Amino acid sequence: TEEVQAIRLSWNPGDIPEETWSLRWSGEQTNGLAADASAANVRDALMNLHATGSNSNDTFLLGPLDVSRSTVNGDEGYVYSITFKDDSGGTGYGGLNNGDVPILVVEDVFLGSAVSTSYEVDSGVRASGANEVQVISSYGTGEGSRGAGEDGNPDDAVIRGFWRIAFGGSAFSSYINAEANASDVEAALESLGTVGDVNVTREFYNDSYTEGGDNGYRWLVTFITPVGDRQPVVLDTQYIWSTNGDAAFEVQDGDNEVTHLGVLTCDGCYPGEKPVGYGSARLDPDTRSYLIETLTPGTKYYTTVSALNKHGQGERKFVNGGEPITAPVVAPGVPTDVSVEVNSGSSDSLVVNYNPPLTDGGALVTHYRVELDPATTTDYRDPTTTFQSPISEIFSCPTQPTYEVWTVSTSASNATYTGGHFALQLTRGGSDLLTDAIPYDAPALASEESPNTVRSKSGVYCENNDDDNLAYCPSSRLTSSGSMQSKLQALESLGSDGVSVSRRNLGNGNYVWSVTFLDTGGDFELAPVSVGEDGTTTALTGYYTGTRKTLSDGYTAVETAKVQAGLVHDACHGSLVVPSVGGLVTGQYYYARVFAYNQKGYGAAATALTPEKPMVIPGRPTGVALEVYSATALKVVFHPPTDDGGDAVDSYLIEYSTSSIFETGTVGNASVVMLSAGAPYYRVIPNLETGVDYWVRVLAHNSQGYGSPQASSPAYDHPMTEPSPPMEVTLGSTSDTMLTVGFSYPLSDGGDNVTHFKIEWDTAPSFQSLSSHPDRGSAVVSADTERSYTIEYLTTYKAYYVRVSGRNGAGWGQPRVAQPVSAKPQLQVPGFPVSLSASPGTHDGYLNVRFDSPRVPKHGIPCGGLSSSVAAQCPTPVGGSEDAANGGSEIVAYKVEWSIDPDFASSEYDAGSTEVDGYTAYTVRNLTIGNRYYVRVAARNIMGYSSFCGSEGGACDGDQASALSTNSTAV
Repeated sequence: TEEVQAIRLSWNPGDIPEETWSLRWSGEQTNGLAADASAANVRDALMNLHATGSNSNDTFLLGPLDVSRSTVNGDEGYVYSITFKDDSGGTGYGGLNNGDVPILVVEDVFLGSAVSTSYEVDSGVRASGANEVQVISSYGTGEGSRGAGEDGNPDDAVIRGFWRIAFGGSAFSSYINAEANASDVEAALESLGTVGDVNVTREFYNDSYTEGGDNGYRWLVTFITPVGDRQPVVLDTQYIWSTNGDAAFEVQDGDNEVTHLGVLTCDGCYPGEKPVGYGSARLDPDTRSYLIETLTPGTKYYTTVSALNKHGQGERKFVNGGEPITAPVVAPGVPTDVSVEVNSGSSDSLVVNYNPPLTDGGALVTHYRVELDPATTTDYRDPTTTFQSPISEIFSCPTQPTYEVWTVSTSASNATYTGGHFALQLTRGGSDLLTDAIPYDAPALASEESPNTVRSKSGVYCENNDDDNLAYCPSSRLTSSGSMQSKLQALESLGSDGVSVSRRNLGNGNYVWSVTFLDTGGDFELAPVSVGEDGTTTALTGYYTGTRKTLSDGYTAVETAKVQAGLVHDACHGSLVVPSVGGLVTGQYYYARVFAYNQKGYGAAATALTPEKPMVIPGRPTGVALEVYSATALKVVFHPPTDDGGDAVDSYLIEYSTSSIFETGTVGNASVVMLSAGAPYYRVIPNLETGVDYWVRVLAHNSQGYGSPQASSPAYDHPMTEPSPPMEVTLGSTSDTMLTVGFSYPLSDGGDNVTHFKIEWDTAPSFQSLSSHPDRGSAVVSADTERSYTIEYLTTYKAYYVRVSGRNGAGWGQPRVAQPVSAKPQLQVPGFPVSLSASPGTHDGYLNVRFDSPRVPKHGIPCGGLSSSVAAQCPTPVGGSEDAANGGSEIVAYKVEWSIDPDFASSEYDAGSTEVDGYTAYTVRNLTIGNRYYVRVAARNIMGYSSFCGSEGGACDGDQASALSTNSTAV
């Protein structure tokens, strides 16, 4: 476990100090650092820190470090996080900072509100742990000499008497001599049941700063068992004395206490550390074997055995002669919670659910294999019938992304590089960022950067932004220091994971760096440039074929190439679509099983307990027909969809609305759920409003929901029933061969427009006589154009019965018998003339009268059409020349009457009449000039006169006809 410490500088908002701060370690001090010093420059100052003095040999005090910087509340300071990376065990110049290390001491000369402090974030632990070392020291002055009392008379020593030891709440040991040797102290400690195995060494105490320090001893107590941090020993020194009365003993615990100069207060003390992953078990005395479980596969473990008695834990004996045992890496366990379910909306894929295995076997699970197999048997556990030729797909895990890799090369044919530098441009996220100058032989990793006692020649990465570190990081050092990793990781577009770099030496100063971008993704572009961020120009020096010169091709001597594109895999467990590109058979059941894979291979499969099939909502129902069921109900008939979506249709939903777009609030629905009888299916929609149009559509349903609706054919209809009988059915004799029946619209149209009327006639009131046409028959006329009908070719004086019925979309309604109940064809007087008009004549006292022959028979029922005003012309009898409005006999004359009395009183003297034979116009003469005369006309056949028509209009229904006789002298 790496040691992490933090340096916190804080000040009031905006009160950043101009003064400097520094760090102390082992009595040495860094250069002064700006209050806003970069993380790189803090690292540079620490890694170049070395021992000074005549006997120091310029030893570097710290190994590789990682330093990062964050702000305090935006503008109230900085926190530097310092990670001690050197766990090399003493190789190279490293091995300086293993385990739990002393705290860095921060010192500042800040004025104002700024303060500084240091603290431990994570305590470091060696992989193998460390034994705690405590120091017991004795000192004092007086008569005697050191060592005289060890084997001779104790009173001949400077420090005299006896002392004893306790530990961890134990009783005290037996008394031992004030100058006890190491074995005596060791025996005293090991006699205590709370101590265990210890090792004690003794040395002269030669502390010139402590009065009497050169008269005593130091006992270094190394705690071997139990492992870990131990409490300080407790001494009883009441029987220790010196002739000067100043004899004393001191215990220094195994901690990292330092002075204000960063120097350990105890030379030789060390805190105890439990090894990483340490565990232990206490066994009964008769047990001779033990199974160690829950180890991490692939990890090396050292194992020891020690005995315990009432005096504590004895010496530890390493198993296998101290060689480690590696917990074996095995294939991963079975994935958990495996199930398969419908992939909603997909007709050819499923969703397979699973979670990681309970154990990864000691190695990272890199992918999962998911298999699907058609369910040919109900027992998936039978390997002979399932998963023989499965559909499979591999799901790689995002924990194993494919990182993007670039190479940077300075190799050139027949070239030897001896110095210089180059720069790179990183393009990412739309930003182009330039590195500082990179030495031609830059080490790959930051941990490989070499410090130097001459700071300006150090190989540790540094920065001189804004010239705040120029004295220690001049431009000459920028071009010759720092690793490829440090130069790239200084660019802001890289995330916290940075890069990993390796380097190959091709000889003759040629190198190839392999740069792996540890941020996921594939959006990196790396290119050589001629000028770096620090303004330096690319300059690689060397020579071709023995001729030394500066290489003239500039930065083109540096090449970059992408050798592996970055790729981030999607989730490899959870709920995954299989196959991701589809292809399964809709409606076919599939079983699913899942394998986990690590470096040892595939583990056992976990299989879903039940199969599932790809399915979606069904298609549209087919053959949807709408028909009227009653005056308040419609009936919809339909067939199943051609595509059930892979699952049986279990019901249908019928929706109906008075809105063609099925507006909210207008929609009603009904269901069809009893499907066992088979298609076609139908449903009557009751309680509807007669005559109101309803749009209808049908949706099929399966386990996945409702499919799209299918509109009916016709798209809409309305509830209806047959119309009631027509109203005002009247019958009249038109001529000796014709009858005319008149009728009006039914009182109720049954909810649908009446489209036709049917006229039936017969010689029997039952309308079931055996008569043949024309004595019995029927005719159908349009309701849009007819309200009467004339029956032709009948037998004169024979009684006929007539009835009329109406038809709408629901069919023919009940008929109504005409009134009178029967009628006989016979000659009639004519109907009245029409289109009567009167106007002044061409001479004084003249009056012109004009009219047309009758249009409607004498009974007043038009022979056809909608009304008298738009009456159709009556049929012409066989052999006749006039239509039957003449009563069946030719009109022989018209009687024209005129009078100044609109009521044609017989007493009026200024009146007259005449008959006109064969003409429909007449001029009345010798009238009183200027008088208004009213006129009227009647037609005459052999049966007599018709009614008079005295009004204008085609149906004699207008204003009374009149005019002034001509008066030529009127002005």
